[in-house]
Formats: sequence, C-alpha cells, structure tokens
Amino acid sequence: MCSLETLPQRVNLAEALIEELIRSFPEELQKVTRQVHLNLMGRPEPADPEDALDTDLLGLFEGEVLADQGESPHPFPPQITLFLDNLLDAANGCPEKFQKEIKITYLHELGHFLGWDEEDLERRQLD
Repeated sequence: MCSLETLPQRVNLAEALIEELIRSFPEELQKVTRQVHLNLMGRPEPADPEDALDTDLLGLFEGEVLADQGESPHPFPPQITLFLDNLLDAANGCPEKFQKEIKITYLHELGHFLGWDEEDLERRQLD
C-alpha cells in the first residue's frame, strides 16, 4: 500500500488507479477517454479570487463534451481535475475509501465529458 502522507504520493497513487481503470474499459472507450487531460491537485485554487469555486470540490470537468467536439471555433480542450486532498478528507483518511473516491469521482467527471447529466450519473451510482 502506498503512503498517502504527501501530495506527490497521492498523485502517484491516483495516476496508477486511473490508468488501471482506463485499461479496464473497452478499446473504443479507452480511445475516447484518452482525449481528456487529467489534472491532479491538492485543493481547488481559483485563478481569480472573485471566482466562486467550491473549496470542498472533489472533481471538476471543464471543456467541450464529446458530442460537441469540433463545433466551437475556439474549443477548450476537455479536462478532468481531481482534488486529492479533498478526496482524502471525504474518505476520512482511509486508504481504501480514498481509492474508491478517486475512481468514483473520475468516472463521475468522465460522465460529464460523455454528456451525462446529473440524473444519468445518479442512475449509474456515480453521484
């Protein structure tokens, strides 16, 4: 078991878990998923202090959804950001729960990229 004491340790664990998860997808979904850049951070840090970014946020999807790709003259590349310190807090410091939170949150944000709304995510137990 990897230690979770430092952010770099949490990043290494998250990268490995997400790569393993992606490799478990069907080949076509793997190709689609690899279009989405992954950011791993400790906690949300709004670029603008006036930004109302939720400090308890676990994950965030930004960019064009899959169905809209190629339609915007100035597309914002799709990306998923996971906030590992918040995920660890949500898991109450438990390594097993932390790993589960990483996977669920990643899949939740990936669902947004695939065009799923909150009801779709809830039906898939990714809420």
